[in-house]
Amino acid sequence: MTRTRMMLAGSLLAFSLPALAGAPKLADIAAAHYRDQLGFPAWSQPVLDGVDPLLAERTPSVVRMQGPDGAAPALESWFGAQQYQRGEAALIQARLVDAAADDWALSATWDSSLGTLARTPLRDDGQGADALAGDGIYSAAVTLPEAHQPPAGQADNVMVRIHAENAKGEVRKNVNGFLYSHPGAALTGQVKPQVVDGHLALLAEVDVAERGRYHLRGTLADAGGLPVASAQAAQVLEPGRQWLPLRYHGRIFHSLGLAGTLQLASLTLTTTQGMPNALGPVLTAVAQFPAPALTELTAQPHQDAALLETIRRLEAPLAATAQVPAKQAVQAAGDTLRATLR
Repeated sequence: MTRTRMMLAGSLLAFSLPALAGAPKLADIAAAHYRDQLGFPAWSQPVLDGVDPLLAERTPSVVRMQGPDGAAPALESWFGAQQYQRGEAALIQARLVDAAADDWALSATWDSSLGTLARTPLRDDGQGADALAGDGIYSAAVTLPEAHQPPAGQADNVMVRIHAENAKGEVRKNVNGFLYSHPGAALTGQVKPQVVDGHLALLAEVDVAERGRYHLRGTLADAGGLPVASAQAAQVLEPGRQWLPLRYHGRIFHSLGLAGTLQLASLTLTTTQGMPNALGPVLTAVAQFPAPALTELTAQPHQDAALLETIRRLEAPLAATAQVPAKQAVQAAGDTLRATLR
């Protein structure tokens, strides 16, 4: 179920008896929400908050776990990256939050679907993977053994369990994980801009090792580096070097008044022929090029037939229920929403 459909489902379940008389308005709100989506297609959306959605999704998360019954100190852990490629060393870091001056010893157990990969100490002595001695951040890095490397086009989830213990015998535990990927294709970093059917098409060169389905995603930024649009495309590719188009809807350029120099701020290729998907690395500051003239680009909003039909189904009962009792109006609106969520 999509996020929009889940929101509608949640709204439907949130009906209460005192609010029943106003229930038909819910369908009107839902229709308006869908109308907002009509301007741009799913494959190309404006970025309105100034945050690169691709980079935001690849930011490693911090996992914090308290002691027994919520006791301090908590143990936090995070990785150097959200995902790693075949052959790369994965960096895990941890710290005890507001810990007393007790000596703590930290260790990590690394597991994948194929079993235990390694057991390593986490160090805070400035040696090996640890950057700075005595800063309270404990570090370790592991490269998966060859026997545990995923085959081309596939990925594996790796779980890291951290154990911390001090001289008093107090124990803290933490569990975190990352994706270890072996993509079946790689981006070369070469990009060619074109205008195709009123949209900006960025052709990205892909070096394919394994036949499969690939998903391309990139964020466009203005001359100052502010993200302005995101786009995505998917295609089955054969082995060899070829160009995969990433289209940015022309109306975005008219809406935001984009002109001058543009840049492809981030770009990544995902292998989607297995679960979990094999994530490729994110290339940044990929290319710069002049923005197309607005006269070359369409200013027309995107018209999605499926969305238009959904809006019609949502709006149709409103007029019909305007003069009927509240109970019947609620029933009609509810029936429409349930049909939309199927």
